[in-house]
Amino acid sequence: MDDAQMIDTILKEIEELNYIPEDWEQNGEWLEDFGCRFEPERSRMMNAIKERKIALDTQKIALDTQKTNNDSQTPLERIEDKIDLILKKLGK
Repeated sequence: MDDAQMIDTILKEIEELNYIPEDWEQNGEWLEDFGCRFEPERSRMMNAIKERKIALDTQKIALDTQKTNNDSQTPLERIEDKIDLILKKLGK
């Protein structure tokens, strides 16, 4: 399971465990039906996980694009590109 799939699974589990019907107050007040306090941290945690998933998806797209670009080059072109990159790093 890759990171993106793992994050999707975690998101689903969190949503199932912390489900609160819309007609109940969700502003951090005591929820007597649950016998517990609604944690506003949950929404912050969900947002952080979603942001991480977006970052992983973006990284995957970048890697796929790079792979596609590399696949369209001949081996000689890839070597020339690497040489150009090395020369650029050396300042020449």
